[in-house]
Amino acid sequence: MLNKLSSVLEKINHPILNRFEESEENKEIIDRFNNMKLDINDDLVNLYLWRGGINGASVYDGSFVELFSFGSYIDLSSAMSLLLLDRNSLKIYKGKLPFIQSTTGDTVSIDLSKNSATKGMLLLFAPSITLSSDFVTLYDSVEKWLETILECYHQKAYILDSNNFLEINFELENEISKKINVNSDFWKG
Repeated sequence: MLNKLSSVLEKINHPILNRFEESEENKEIIDRFNNMKLDINDDLVNLYLWRGGINGASVYDGSFVELFSFGSYIDLSSAMSLLLLDRNSLKIYKGKLPFIQSTTGDTVSIDLSKNSATKGMLLLFAPSITLSSDFVTLYDSVEKWLETILECYHQKAYILDSNNFLEINFELENEISKKINVNSDFWKG
């Protein structure tokens, strides 16, 4: 799946390819999860082995690049920092890792809780969109998220404009996402 995504991004010369941080070694990634007392999700580890994510600070300095409609996945250090900050303040991400960020402040997290009904699913925290402070299931898994992104680029739900900004056909994205992520509530509404 990640090789296909590489091919698609290279074919359209997506600017995110120049924004990804370097990948860490497998042991370093596993150690980060263990240090934060998070369960390991192999697909998420493989994602970070493939590319290191974009610098989370880019949300604030104007250099942020969107991979899909909900933003981009950020480097593991930034994701862990968001989680650590949350653990010392709001405590909304219990057992979840917010690894996708947007310029609007919305996050997508993976549920890494041992006994959760949504373990491995990607959950949206976006009160301005969902009109709720609850997490909403968005993608059935990391693999289904990647499959959705690939299909959205393939069917032209996501295209880059002449300035390399992501243009989104939300109706088509919704159709694609609903078909691929049959267990996620966000697309059912």
